[in-house]
Amino acid sequence: MFIGGLGIEMTVQAQNQKIFSTKYSVGDKNHCGCENCLFYAEKIMKNIKLVKFLQSFGVDVQKADEVWCYKEEGGYKYFSVDYVNLYSEIEGTYTFDNVIVKIDFMLDVAEGQPTHWIGIEAVLNAN
Repeated sequence: MFIGGLGIEMTVQAQNQKIFSTKYSVGDKNHCGCENCLFYAEKIMKNIKLVKFLQSFGVDVQKADEVWCYKEEGGYKYFSVDYVNLYSEIEGTYTFDNVIVKIDFMLDVAEGQPTHWIGIEAVLNAN
């Protein structure tokens, strides 16, 4: 992908790494720092296949834009997690054990730019 008409080619991974370099980690007090965010940040890193998949195109798993624990039941916490305004060469739904990842195209209305969104649905053991 060429940037700014300057003939500078950046990979999807490099573009996303640049985006994530300015974001705070989920457990950081500047992001939220609540108990559920800290829990998610710790537990999600144990899903090595998921982490490697997202890192392969520059996504820092611990720097989600939104983390929402929407249900606790039977010793599990259910999370909905979003990463927005990313670059991707793939779209689709992927499963990594107890985590479903959806990568989809979206239009950034404010900027009028095409971009991608990643949504994660995760069921994590509360113990």
